[in-house]
Amino acid sequence: MPYIINVAITVVLGLLYNASDKSEENKKRYLIVIWICLSLVAGLRGAYALGDTEGYRSSYLRAASMDFSTFFKTFEIDPGFYYLHWACSKIGIPWQVYLLLISFFVLGTFCYWVYKNSEDVVASMIIFEAMFLNVWMGSLRQDIAMALLLIALMLEKRGIKKIFLIGIIVVAVLFHSTALIILVYIPLRLIPINKISVVFFAVFSVL
Repeated sequence: MPYIINVAITVVLGLLYNASDKSEENKKRYLIVIWICLSLVAGLRGAYALGDTEGYRSSYLRAASMDFSTFFKTFEIDPGFYYLHWACSKIGIPWQVYLLLISFFVLGTFCYWVYKNSEDVVASMIIFEAMFLNVWMGSLRQDIAMALLLIALMLEKRGIKKIFLIGIIVVAVLFHSTALIILVYIPLRLIPINKISVVFFAVFSVL
């Protein structure tokens, strides 16, 4: 039900936005409201709302009573995420607050990406919510890695030094190894956009 309400809010506010003068200020307001709504639903969800949530919650609660080496031996993958997991648990951040913070960071990054890159922010948000929202809400390691990659791509456009770009990508990989896919997409972005390249990108992404 919360997802349906979110989509309804996105559509209704989107209609109001499209009926407005579409100023930068209205664009910002629209995306900020959607960001807050999506983040609250993601961050306040119950342990059994999405597939991986209960597993993350259980490991987070266990981490508070374990030293890092013992905790890490339980997983031995994606060390960046589990170090964050362990550190936040150790300093006493409640699980739901931790989940809220991640949700606001991840979804805020995506909404900012849409703000900077989309010509139709309403269509972009509706497509995202219809096709990808469950993934971004349910898989914390992948979420943070994807958000970091979006940050890396935005900074790369601004001409960030390569050493910093590589550093962000390394951190993303430490949160989830699939972040290495960016090494393929960065050079592909140099290909001019035309009908043939759009078909190629679509097929490549599916593969």
